Amino acid sequence: MNFIFLENKKYLKTLGVFKQINNFDGNRKYKISDAEIKQYDLIVSQLYTNSVSNFLILKAKLNNVKTLLLSDGIFEWENCFANPMNRKYNLNLFHPILHDIFLCVGKEETKYFNFIGYKTMQYLPDRMAPTQKRIGKVNKKVFLITTANTAYYNDSEKEYLIKLLKEVIKTLEDLKIEYIFRIFDDSLMEELSIKEDEKNIISGSFEECLKLVDYVITTPSSISFTTMYHGKALAHLIYRDSPMFIQAGWNISSSIDIRKTLEDMMSFNQDRMNFQEFQVNNYLVDNEKIEKEVLEELKKYKSQNIEKFINQNLYNMLNSSFNLNIEYLVRKIYLKFKGSPIMQFLRGKIK
Repeated sequence: MNFIFLENKKYLKTLGVFKQINNFDGNRKYKISDAEIKQYDLIVSQLYTNSVSNFLILKAKLNNVKTLLLSDGIFEWENCFANPMNRKYNLNLFHPILHDIFLCVGKEETKYFNFIGYKTMQYLPDRMAPTQKRIGKVNKKVFLITTANTAYYNDSEKEYLIKLLKEVIKTLEDLKIEYIFRIFDDSLMEELSIKEDEKNIISGSFEECLKLVDYVITTPSSISFTTMYHGKALAHLIYRDSPMFIQAGWNISSSIDIRKTLEDMMSFNQDRMNFQEFQVNNYLVDNEKIEKEVLEELKKYKSQNIEKFINQNLYNMLNSSFNLNIEYLVRKIYLKFKGSPIMQFLRGKIK
């Protein structure tokens, strides 16, 4: 079958599905004709807010060419509805979905997108998949404090998060419990007085860092899955009121007894660890099996109403800083130089 991936190959390599695709950078073909686009059996993309990709997906759908959208991590509510990088396009991440089928991370997340009307199937990107055997307890009695790469989207969230992190650090120090960081955000490092030394483990993989600790405190993100997979006691920092799909065995907010929570984590409360194993099973899936099911579903899929998405993406295309109005530029150059000797010479030559 003839498949094409619209973005660069590096994006697809981190996802680990449809490895048989050998056509990449399809965005370069955004002026492709209807006849040419019909040569493809499936068009795949990953960058939801890329207007060029969406323009090609639209063209594919209008020509009855099947389309597939891939997510690259867990669905995080604030990233969808509050991330300024998405809002500048006047689009909410994955709302709506233009493609015929959406490959999503997580069982509950998949149910949610099916519920709101989009054909969605579950998979697990390679970038989230564990790369080694389960680490389990290492009896280090050490906590890891970390965050998602983008842990806040406004000053208010940042303020709440910093306040909560400081409370956690103070409690750990009062209990004389050892802890390390994995913080990449310069602003957080400054606020928490974290120096670039052996206590902030930013080199190596996250899984390598997990070998140094038994307990992890983090903002909800894809690393929550990795942490629970490897049998670490996990606590989520709660500093927002938004829904969360991925859950941890413990939650830490300013309204709870942090000391009690930390002590319970250190006991590896078996009921909560069982709950974490349940969470892990909500994300594990056989990608090869999913690929076959996707291709079968595509054969019988019928397109949905996409008018709103089309209008917004065409608007984004027209307003893109990379969209050049060639006719306007040519006219501007002509008007600027029409009285010059060289233009008079050229007009004379043309006559």
